[in-house]
Amino acid sequence: MVGTSQQSATFQTDLDRVDYTWLSFTAPATLPVVQHAAAVCRVAVPCTDDDFRRVADVPPPPGSTYSIAGLGLLDGAEYRVHVRAYNEAGVYGEATSPAFVADASPPTTGVVYHGPDR
Repeated sequence: MVGTSQQSATFQTDLDRVDYTWLSFTAPATLPVVQHAAAVCRVAVPCTDDDFRRVADVPPPPGSTYSIAGLGLLDGAEYRVHVRAYNEAGVYGEATSPAFVADASPPTTGVVYHGPDR
């Protein structure tokens, strides 16, 4: 359901913003999705209702990408994106992304040796 920007498998390099892609969702009670909200929360800390930000008031088409900005993620901490899809009655279903690590550290350089002497 969710992918993050600037990541290599499980690492997120932008500590302020996370992008995710809406693939599909079915709201409870089979009513159509009328809005969705998203939150980025640390794996060890459960999300609260106050963590969620309303993203769209219309059902997004599959493959739509959204951003959550102003996050201030902690370097080295593990996070998940949580998305709620609300139906017309205000009931929601929630989906969660795989965990990723916020990592703003620059990559280390390495040395490659070539030849029989190395």
